[in-house]
Amino acid sequence: MSIDRRLVLKGLAAVGFAMTSLRFAHADSGSSAGIPLTASQTLAAVTPLVTGSAHDSEFLAGVQAAAKAQGLAQNEVIHLRGLDAAVFSRLRRMLQAGEPATLVGLADDASATLILDLVRSAGGRVISTGHHRLASDLSAGPAVQALGSTLVLQPGTATAVSDKQTAGTAHVSFCCII
Repeated sequence: MSIDRRLVLKGLAAVGFAMTSLRFAHADSGSSAGIPLTASQTLAAVTPLVTGSAHDSEFLAGVQAAAKAQGLAQNEVIHLRGLDAAVFSRLRRMLQAGEPATLVGLADDASATLILDLVRSAGGRVISTGHHRLASDLSAGPAVQALGSTLVLQPGTATAVSDKQTAGTAHVSFCCII
């Protein structure tokens, strides 16, 4: 079995798992579309989510610095490795617990699709998303750190790390209110 086929099958299995374990509800996502929010308008706790890319440490450093500067509590980091059902179950339980938080993340595009669907299905609100191409080396590190800070300080502002870069892996940054 080829690697591409295996990844497609894993994706289908993860989607099937997510669909069977979710409540089918839609979040009201249009009430403040286009209006930038500030850190003071979000909730007191920030939950960072990363998916195992080379840029995770820079992103988390930016999130941590911004949360500390604003006096926001930082919940435990959610590390999503591949399409691990246990982590998706944990995320689903966190969303259903009803404990308010701001979820900020940097994920590959496939994982981000599943994560954002989970958030919306649980009644959360997606504030911003940004699509990026990041080089596999660490040359984008400072920009990724700034992206993490921006998502915490100005959640409604989706910024691009590098619009001119066409090579690299596709990533999605997001900020959600849960």
